[in-house]
Amino acid sequence: QSMPREFTSLSQARQFWQLIMNRNYHFCKSIQQTDMVKLKEERKDSEWEGSVDMKHTELLLSDAQDGPWPLREEHLRYRGDIFRWMTAFANLYEKIAASDNERERACAGILQVQARVSNIMLAGTFFTTECEYDIFLPEFNDVVNFSESILPYIQSTYNGTAPRFNVDIGIVAALFLVGSRCRDDAIRQRAIDMLFAANYREGIWDALAVAHVARWLRSLEVKDVEPGRWIPEEKRAVLSAINIDLYRKKEVLGAVQKTKDGVVESKTLITW
Repeated sequence: QSMPREFTSLSQARQFWQLIMNRNYHFCKSIQQTDMVKLKEERKDSEWEGSVDMKHTELLLSDAQDGPWPLREEHLRYRGDIFRWMTAFANLYEKIAASDNERERACAGILQVQARVSNIMLAGTFFTTECEYDIFLPEFNDVVNFSESILPYIQSTYNGTAPRFNVDIGIVAALFLVGSRCRDDAIRQRAIDMLFAANYREGIWDALAVAHVARWLRSLEVKDVEPGRWIPEEKRAVLSAINIDLYRKKEVLGAVQKTKDGVVESKTLITW
C-alpha cells in the first residue's frame, strides 16, 4: 500500500508509521545478527531472577559498524521513507496540536518523537564514532521538546495509581537515547531530569532504571571536562553491558571509552 502525500487522520498516520517503524527495527536488529534463542538460554543461570542481562553486542547502537554499500543504500531508502512520512504528517499534526483534544495531541507528539528516534537509530547502525551523533542535535532537541509536552498528559492518566505501566512504547526509550547519545549538556540534562520525573514503565523500558544509566554515562564523560565544553571522542562512553533487577531495584552497568591510550572499561552497581 502506497503512502499518501498527506494524511487525513491520526489513525491513518499511525497505521503507516507502524509499518515503517517495525521494518526499521527489524533492519537494525538484523545488522547485529543477535541470536535471541541463545541469549534466553544463557540467562537461565542468572542469579537475578527475572532480570534483564545484555552484553555489548546485544545492545542496539552499542556495536555499530561501517557496513557494506547494499545495506547502507537500503538504510538510506528507509530513512527517506521517514522523511516522506513526516512531510505527509506535517499539516495534520499542526491541526491536532492546535486542538483541545489532549489525547490526540499526546498521540501525535509520540509519533513525532518516534519518527526522529527511528531516523537516528537507522543512521547510528553505521556510525563508527560517537561524534557522528552530533549531527542530530536538532532531532535530540525536538525529542525533548515534544516529550515535555507529552509527559504531563501521560502522568495525568495514572491518577496516582500503581503500578505505573504502559504496554505501548512512548517517550522513555527516546529520552534515554538523548540522555546517552546527545552531548549538548543542557538538552541531555533535560532528558535525564524527565526520566527521573516520569517514574513509570513503557514495555521493558523503566524510566527510573534508564535514568540512572544515562546519568552514570554522563558522569563518566564530563569528568575532568570544563562545564559547557565539547566532549571529545575519547571521553565519550558507550554502554557495554547492563543487568537490571527491577524487583530489587538495582543494576550492574558496564561502559567503554576509546581513549588515545586504549579502551577504558568502567563498571558500577547502582541501587535506588
